[in-house]
Amino acid sequence: MRAAFPLFMTLLAVFMATLVISQCAADGAVTVHVYNNTGAIPNARVMIFDENKNQRLWYDYKTDSSGIAFFELPASNYTIFVVNEQNCKPYFFLFQQHIEVLDDCEVQVDFNIQDSSWANLTVDAYLYTGDSMEWVELDLVVVDITDKYGYHPVACKIADGADVPANIVVTPATYGIFISHREIRHSWADGFNVSYHHYALYNISIISEDTTVTFTPSLDQLSNFTGVFHPAKNEQVCEGEHAYIKLVPLELYSFYTPAMLSGHHDADLCRTYMLVNPAVWFVKLLAPRTIVGHTYYEMEFLSSPTPKIDMSPAGTIKILEWGGNLSAYIATDKESYNPGEKILFLWDIADEFGNMLTELEIDGSDVKYAEFTLYYPNGSVAYTDSLKLSKTYRAFSYILPDDAPTGVYKATITLDTGPRDGVLYDEARFAVGVVECKISLSPGWNLISLPVDATYSVDDLFGDLGITEAVTWNSTTKSYVYVDELKPGIGYWVYASAEGTVTVTGPLLQSLTLDLSPAGWHLIGAPTSTGEVTEVVPPKALYPAVFGWTGEDYIEQTKMQPGKGYWVLAYQPCTITVQII
Repeated sequence: MRAAFPLFMTLLAVFMATLVISQCAADGAVTVHVYNNTGAIPNARVMIFDENKNQRLWYDYKTDSSGIAFFELPASNYTIFVVNEQNCKPYFFLFQQHIEVLDDCEVQVDFNIQDSSWANLTVDAYLYTGDSMEWVELDLVVVDITDKYGYHPVACKIADGADVPANIVVTPATYGIFISHREIRHSWADGFNVSYHHYALYNISIISEDTTVTFTPSLDQLSNFTGVFHPAKNEQVCEGEHAYIKLVPLELYSFYTPAMLSGHHDADLCRTYMLVNPAVWFVKLLAPRTIVGHTYYEMEFLSSPTPKIDMSPAGTIKILEWGGNLSAYIATDKESYNPGEKILFLWDIADEFGNMLTELEIDGSDVKYAEFTLYYPNGSVAYTDSLKLSKTYRAFSYILPDDAPTGVYKATITLDTGPRDGVLYDEARFAVGVVECKISLSPGWNLISLPVDATYSVDDLFGDLGITEAVTWNSTTKSYVYVDELKPGIGYWVYASAEGTVTVTGPLLQSLTLDLSPAGWHLIGAPTSTGEVTEVVPPKALYPAVFGWTGEDYIEQTKMQPGKGYWVLAYQPCTITVQII
């Protein structure tokens, strides 16, 4: 049985405001008076938003026993919000007025009951609880989305009984009504809780007169989020802590109306379930408080590849996973640049599922930045920066000086996570200007490769040394073949009658992706700087070393030097990646 609408709310339904501005008393003195026809309203919360600066003041005021709040403000235009929550009972009001504060002036704002210019908003909710549609306890947020000045919610918890329905008297406007509910139904048949009903629902309504907004969704009208947090290998979830998904309707995103709901089984504290409107949601993923050794961690992520998750149409089911070990990432938009050119750096700190880490707290201290360092070709530092984790656009630019030295540059990113993942590290290399490399030849046979991303004819490269032939290996026919042209990624034999050196120029050869087919021996080349095989697909399809030529014999090794060629043995057809290390 729902309680009758209180007489107090009937009186508030005729609430209206008058604004009186008098001149020249104090420096921006503001008096807010809140009362009704029975007297003053104490303990009303007064919130202030600076319209010129587009920000809410961090402090609020309360009306005293006379219904008055007094404060001083610098000259500006403001929105004054008055909210009465009445100890989370359903006797709410949310009113607002726009005022201008001038230097050396007084402003008085009266919120007074005089006529029926206010509107009564009634919120009712019947949710499916497994057996039937029932009125259940829920959290309620009401936000005015007409005034785009940040968030100014009425927020409360309402429960079955005398508090049903929730009644709020408001300034006529467009409102977002946002409710959330969590319930775990117990069954010990399998030793743990087996059903759940977690709701995050919203409605956008124009409230110009007395209006009732009712939530009565059935399961076939909703969509389902399931979130799973994975601790790192050496990490434990603290007792009593749970994983969260934080949802904001995209329609209300700029007004910040979040719902933080936890869902878990006794056997799995890191699993979250939610039933939501079939709409687009902005999603954040909150890890439970965890511990590694004696170090505590709290983390927050944005879902990947996009934080905007479309849950329409009704019945959509999506599983979001986050957590695991963290990693760092840095890259450039190109592999080579010229002096004076702009470089775009792309970076990220992410979990095992590619979700972006936006907040990290270690033992109660916020870790806000990852460190970026750019090195010149000679190893000296060219530039450093601190990359803010809360910044969701993870790219920045750097313009090379006009006199930037040519050669291979290195960019690094680091983040110290303590004992959880240690120091996260990644690096990227790129060339500035045309890379110039030398290939040295000894008397006799030499096994070489091109260390730049360019093609040379045998005559152009070796003509001055009297070398007219180069030989490579055909892995299909399993025989040597003569070639007239040299390409990067391939190893070649050339015979020199004396010592000599040739110079090659071209763009940086940072990595090579080579198709080794069929199985057997292959001759491959090396990148611009010291490199190694970093990936084999499928795994274990390649002998775990390469074979280089000393001039007299073969030598087994793992690292590859620029300008040299190498034998590799593929156990089966595969693709390998050779990268600068």
